[in-house]
Amino acid sequence: MLGEREYIEALRTHPLYRAFRVDKITLFLLTKSLQDYLQGQKTPLQTLLEQDKDALLNKALKLHRALSQITGLKAFVIPTQARVGGGVQMGALESFGVQLQANIDCKALYHALYKRGVAGVVRSDCVVLDVYALFEKDMRALVCCVQEVLENFYKGFSCSNPS
Repeated sequence: MLGEREYIEALRTHPLYRAFRVDKITLFLLTKSLQDYLQGQKTPLQTLLEQDKDALLNKALKLHRALSQITGLKAFVIPTQARVGGGVQMGALESFGVQLQANIDCKALYHALYKRGVAGVVRSDCVVLDVYALFEKDMRALVCCVQEVLENFYKGFSCSNPS
């Protein structure tokens, strides 16, 4: 369909065309992604989607070891199911996560982490951090964020983004 005049013209008359209008940035990103793909380079999403169960478990164990060093926090590795976002519903992907238990309300912990850019889920009165979309290079920052949030709670302060 790419570059075929008759198909492109037909798409322009469709009512959804206005809702999904492609701009120059989108075209640039699509072009770059296709060029990288043709040159054999993987996108970060491809790298994440190609993880096997052993790699995910090892990543969860590594995160667990680091989080277990934080005072006042209990961490447990648990099986999870990750989902790919972006409006496309694929089946659930087997994964692992680290369940966090602290002496504070789990929803307060969830919201404090969320304000810092950490996307976890609340499950069984605990915050769970799934490792499926966690890059190794970001693990230290994640651990530091959890530690800072808990330290702020234990000092009696609410966590907010630094300005």
